[in-house]
Amino acid sequence: MIINFYGNQFTKLQVGDTTIALDPFKGTKFGADVVLQTTLHEDMASGEDLFYGNKVPYIIKGPGEYEIKNIFIKGYGAYTNYDGIDHASGTTYYTFEFDGIRILFLGALAKDNNKITIEGDIDMVFIPISGDGRLSAKDAAAFLNDIDCKAVIPMGFKDVKDKCIQDFIKEIGADPKTEVVDKLTIKKKELDSFDQKLYIIKS
Repeated sequence: MIINFYGNQFTKLQVGDTTIALDPFKGTKFGADVVLQTTLHEDMASGEDLFYGNKVPYIIKGPGEYEIKNIFIKGYGAYTNYDGIDHASGTTYYTFEFDGIRILFLGALAKDNNKITIEGDIDMVFIPISGDGRLSAKDAAAFLNDIDCKAVIPMGFKDVKDKCIQDFIKEIGADPKTEVVDKLTIKKKELDSFDQKLYIIKS
């Protein structure tokens, strides 16, 4: 699986000819088979732009169970205060398996007293860390204490020099010199020996 990150929460996952886009914003063009939108906000609502050639994206915008191109996706409503939304189910987090990797994409999740539902094992979690109505670096670290996963990919920031990156590294006790990559290429077998390994992908 190849992972590209474009800033904020906009992420692209690609395996062969199949592409999943998560929380796309305007300005980036490529063809997607599936678009997952977590939050009904213009910052994350440009899935209709991601068509190219014969690719017309199937766009998912909220909780439910879906199966597209043999990818089984579950979405759950959760609390966010992103840009003042302040709603108990204002964002959707998604779980799905892609290239044999079980993924949890937390969207614009904010700190809440209610624990979220996670069914089955998780290999990779995409987690917001910048605050701004979502989890802060400290909140994100506390969240990770309660789940088992192999890989952690922070999101919600615009630049790897943002303070929240260093705050998050410190909160989870990761190596301050954690490598920043332009994109991440990874296979399931590489994850099996990891325990919450941090990956930072440049936007």
